[in-house]
Amino acid sequence: MPGQVIHVGMDYWQRMLVLNRGGLRPKLCADPQSLSTLLTGTGTVDAVVISESPGLDVSLVTDVVRNHTSCPVILFPLKHDDYDEGKFDLVVPSLTPPGKWVEAIRATIRCSQETCQQSRSCAGS
Repeated sequence: MPGQVIHVGMDYWQRMLVLNRGGLRPKLCADPQSLSTLLTGTGTVDAVVISESPGLDVSLVTDVVRNHTSCPVILFPLKHDDYDEGKFDLVVPSLTPPGKWVEAIRATIRCSQETCQQSRSCAGS
């Protein structure tokens, strides 16, 4: 069951509330430095959600996540910039209904967990 999610950036449109109501346990994180601390001290993190925000370096946040964990990285861009979607496990377009994006996040987490479980099974064989 998907659970622990770290939300980095401004909480636009009450995403924390939607994540919580969607059965996830979100923690709000303001910056990459705090993120590094959370990733090393929180235990298992199932996903990191980035809300693109003024002054937030999305590339730096992504690098911090990738240096600490293999959990999915999900981006909510502010506008339709040319993001390298290969750096993210999911990019949620603007105006996507909350029910749709929370289910997409849950599916992304499930897929990641299944992949990790399969890798552990193969390593144990």
